[in-house]
Amino acid sequence: MKAACSVPILTLNSRPGLERLLPLLIPVFDDVFIIDGNSTDGTREYAASLGVRVEDQFTHQEPNAPIKDFSKVRERSWSFAKCDWIFYLDSDEWSTQELLQKVVEIVEVNEVKTVHEFCRKACLPGGEVVERAFFYPEYCLRLFARSSGAHLRERPVHERMILPTGVVTEKHNEFFYAQWPDPVVFWQKQKKYLALEEGARVNPSLTWFVRWGIVYNIGMLVKQSIRSFALLISSPLFSAKTLPWVYIKRFLGYRVLAMRSVYRAWSRTRNHA
Repeated sequence: MKAACSVPILTLNSRPGLERLLPLLIPVFDDVFIIDGNSTDGTREYAASLGVRVEDQFTHQEPNAPIKDFSKVRERSWSFAKCDWIFYLDSDEWSTQELLQKVVEIVEVNEVKTVHEFCRKACLPGGEVVERAFFYPEYCLRLFARSSGAHLRERPVHERMILPTGVVTEKHNEFFYAQWPDPVVFWQKQKKYLALEEGARVNPSLTWFVRWGIVYNIGMLVKQSIRSFALLISSPLFSAKTLPWVYIKRFLGYRVLAMRSVYRAWSRTRNHA
């Protein structure tokens, strides 16, 4: 018997990822489907050949269109779900059997006022696995019930789940892998996120800017710096694979540039308020 859980998968020219991911998910869950951004590489056809539903990210048909508002696309994908429980994955991620079993157990218990976070491990282009990168969240919220009332704040990037009063978050040690691109592509994606931040409408209050534009980014910059250097020093003692310096440099640079992008977005929104 399959678990009563929907698994939406965000795709864009993602056939190689689906070839790895779908055979794991289809036997386990009631409702596996992709929400596709008009792929041109056979992603949609491959999913349909396995009996997986294909939904559209957009109402237009522009080939390979980029996502400009992640929260709207996420919530659009949830609206297509047939089950109350949703286990969300991107096409460049894949689950361990331990994680899938844990998801099944949680859904069967059906405590809808609890949302669940799982560990994410980075898989670098050469196949090396970084267990604790300290940049992507150590824990990533991916399993929740729609009836809990959880939703995403309306921002183009940096998705942040909003939990109603009474809903609690539980962290689990089970993990999934996330495929990272090479450093050049990685930085190109970072710059796209910065442009989206700069183009967003934000809260015009000074309190908001200080909290999110300065305190959040400086706090993250300091924490990420301390953690990354601590890992670089300690990893030889534990024979652990640490994040290569080229990625660390890009992450730290992103935090510095993010403050400028948020300031520009705030200034423009305040002037038009």
